[in-house]
Amino acid sequence: MTEQSFDGRRWAIRGTGAYLPGRRVGSEDLSRAMGLDPGWIEARTGIRHRHVAAAGQAASDLAAGAARDALERAGLRPADLGLIVLGTSTPTSSARPRRAGCRR
Repeated sequence: MTEQSFDGRRWAIRGTGAYLPGRRVGSEDLSRAMGLDPGWIEARTGIRHRHVAAAGQAASDLAAGAARDALERAGLRPADLGLIVLGTSTPTSSARPRRAGCRR
């Protein structure tokens, strides 16, 4: 992996990770629950199933699972990192955007 330099500091993306909650819901079941024809969601979106977080499981919990996956794939330990970058399209709270806590 090629290292980059910014403002005299070297950085590189060493690994990426993902995590899906264990509960899987089919689009047909979801369509029925919403009072729609069984194939309505899949016909319009192409989505056959989705993974649903458990009660009390926040986006930050899913992020922690993805971080563990990224570390494992990269062969690194948390102490080896200087920064973790997180991107999500599933907010923990829709009330307003929040910034992630940073630690040195």
